[in-house]
Amino acid sequence: MDHTRFTPGLMTNNIDTPRQMHAAQEDVMPSEERDGHDEVFVFAVVGDGHVQQAQIALSFLKRVTRRNIIVVHSRSSRPPVHERTVEAAIPSHLDDRAAAAFLKTNIHTFVPLEEAVYCYLDSDVIAVNSGIDEVFRCRSGVINFAADISSIDVFSPWALRCGCDAPACGHLRQTLATKFGVSIPSADWQLMNSGVFLFDAASVDFLDLWGSMTARTLADPYFVPRDQGALAAALWLSGLEGRPAMDSAFNFIVDCMHGRPRHARAEVAATALAANRDYALSATAAPHAVHLINGGVGRTGWANWDELEQLRSATEGQSQR
Repeated sequence: MDHTRFTPGLMTNNIDTPRQMHAAQEDVMPSEERDGHDEVFVFAVVGDGHVQQAQIALSFLKRVTRRNIIVVHSRSSRPPVHERTVEAAIPSHLDDRAAAAFLKTNIHTFVPLEEAVYCYLDSDVIAVNSGIDEVFRCRSGVINFAADISSIDVFSPWALRCGCDAPACGHLRQTLATKFGVSIPSADWQLMNSGVFLFDAASVDFLDLWGSMTARTLADPYFVPRDQGALAAALWLSGLEGRPAMDSAFNFIVDCMHGRPRHARAEVAATALAANRDYALSATAAPHAVHLINGGVGRTGWANWDELEQLRSATEGQSQR
């Protein structure tokens, strides 16, 4: 296994983006290529819990792809069990949740960008079938995201510590206008989801902007430590707010807590969680990857997770025959 450690040199209170690390990156082993470019999946995880979750996501992804996979990790007691890992040093004053947002939005500084196209995956994105490789065909323009399941005002109470109990509010749009000078006129503007995105050398300026905006929100206690509010601001500031989203088949979002208020989530049994029947793993039009937000990975007893485990077990059984 190849384990590499990188330490960003810019560690100021403003959490500067570690851009100077590009020259220090290692080469990636050859894998499948598109137009002479390697196609590489990459995870970024912070802490032992997310490393363990990434191991689960890796086990699913390795079933269905021959592409290279890199795991960038930090604050883990041991590296992920994987052939290509990068250990990243990140600002010590950030808690693990904030550090994860920092690492994701600076992911381009921890991998070699020359002659490679990357598909970033959150550790709760589970590959379903070999169609996941087709995601690289979606690469175009500056950067590519799939749509979220929420509009910006529905996301707002989850992005800010504004105290709103309503299902939607305009505080995020107001705050982004004040903090970044970004005007988002529509309450119904569709968010992009950062759980899966495609990037390469042409994405650097956007990723630098997103990373710097995320750093500013992480330093502001009014913001919940996430990256999606800053992503909305960066898209609008860059004139990318109207770009078509990737096909949802590459980031099919399944929320195990759908319909549950915040106060009813902590102690809920997995068997009490509602199943999402908007897709089927065995169907011709099955999604290529499901994104199990709000802690769906590993929830034995929740129908959607149990079906994924059955799929993995069936595939492993066939490979052993």
